[in-house]
Amino acid sequence: MDGSTAGGCTDPWRLGPSDRDQPAGRVLPLVLGTYLEDFREAEPAVRSDGDPEDLHRFRVSLRRARSLMAVGSDVLPSEELVLLQALASWFANVTSPVRDLDVLLVDLDDLGRSVVPELHDALDELRVAVAAQRADAFDALVAELDGDRYPVLLRRWQAMTAVVRVGGSDPGPDARRPMGEVSDQLIWSSYRRLRRRGRRAMSTDDLDAWHDLRKAIKRFRYLVAAFAPMYPDSAFEQVPRRLADLQDTLGRLQDHHVQAAWIETIGVSAGGRAALAAGVVANTLHERSDRAHDHCREAWSEFDRPKLRRRLRVLLTA
Repeated sequence: MDGSTAGGCTDPWRLGPSDRDQPAGRVLPLVLGTYLEDFREAEPAVRSDGDPEDLHRFRVSLRRARSLMAVGSDVLPSEELVLLQALASWFANVTSPVRDLDVLLVDLDDLGRSVVPELHDALDELRVAVAAQRADAFDALVAELDGDRYPVLLRRWQAMTAVVRVGGSDPGPDARRPMGEVSDQLIWSSYRRLRRRGRRAMSTDDLDAWHDLRKAIKRFRYLVAAFAPMYPDSAFEQVPRRLADLQDTLGRLQDHHVQAAWIETIGVSAGGRAALAAGVVANTLHERSDRAHDHCREAWSEFDRPKLRRRLRVLLTA
């Protein structure tokens, strides 16, 4: 599970094929620990607010950890896991407004092309209003980082990464099972859940169903990424390629809806000509959302091919 250098120093732990035989109750906490390290390393850059991508990396580390928490109930201690999941969900919501507004500020240049020249000055006013909203959201994020609840998240997360536990509730029933068996089951179950969500979305125009599919895809993708080092190098090579168009389409669909809501809210608050520009931009976003929605079914059909299903079934259920 780990290695030592000639000088006797221990290398950082990295998941590998030999970990398939290790108990899941040992491996899963170690993977959660690597995500915690990434998360903590990103925090200073997030606080300095120099590059929006720093916050994105911060959020990705948290999402990866949450994907493991969501499927870890049969491995990890249940009471502690429920509390950790609640804290992680809370903090994900804390970070969302800043990221949403970062993306909106980048996209405003392109969205502004739909605004007639007579309203370009109003577009500048709208951009200032969005930036001000983003500044307020960032201040709120820093306040939570400095608050009482964030350290509890870190402590709970750190405690969950401990391979040898003292106190607390018992680990789940799969804690002693080999990690390889457990990961096979988790990835296959996640894939089947994804397909159920996809079939439901294909049968309705309800945008919530497509949003549920997007979340299922993220969970599946993060589980594959988490456990892929235990499998042959080419085991999951088709997954990113098959998912690319579907992920991109669902991501754009979600972004357009979130951005339209922000623009409408900020426009109303700003008032005047900025509100007029906001109306034009929101209309553009709704039109783009409709186009992305129309493409969702095509993208799903391209992903949900028998060849990928057969490959994953052989890999994970043999």
